[in-house]
Amino acid sequence: MGEFSREGFIQGWKTYSADTLAKQQATISQFRRQLSTSPDFFKRVYKHTFLIARTSGQKSVQLDTAIEYWRLLFTSPNISWSTQSTPWLEWWIEYLEARWKKSVNKDMWDQTGIFVAKSLQDESLSWWSEDGAWPGVLDEFVGFVVEKRGEKGGEGEKMEVE
Repeated sequence: MGEFSREGFIQGWKTYSADTLAKQQATISQFRRQLSTSPDFFKRVYKHTFLIARTSGQKSVQLDTAIEYWRLLFTSPNISWSTQSTPWLEWWIEYLEARWKKSVNKDMWDQTGIFVAKSLQDESLSWWSEDGAWPGVLDEFVGFVVEKRGEKGGEGEKMEVE
């Protein structure tokens, strides 16, 4: 799993003027608050998590590892990936464990983060298009969600899913 150098560790703390354990603890507390209040900060942490989650020398993250990171990142007190009618994270994990056995590449990781943000803004998926540049796994997941919801198509007949 992810590694960082001693120099990187020290320089990172220096960047935040956290040269004592007490200052480091306070900085981490501040970061935790920012995860749920600052979308830009969350996005930076989310993108960096992919780098940390990879095994050294690998270009992708093992599925079981990615699922655990998604559980950490997309549950309270961070961003809760769930809406009134859809337990998104629960269904995403259910879908992946049943139908996706591959590792998670950077594109899938990044696009999942974008999908999460969009689905939280509009759970009806009216923004979704099969013709969009989404990875196939997300196209298939949308079909899975439509099935679980018992819908024929998202908003009315706008969304066609095979």
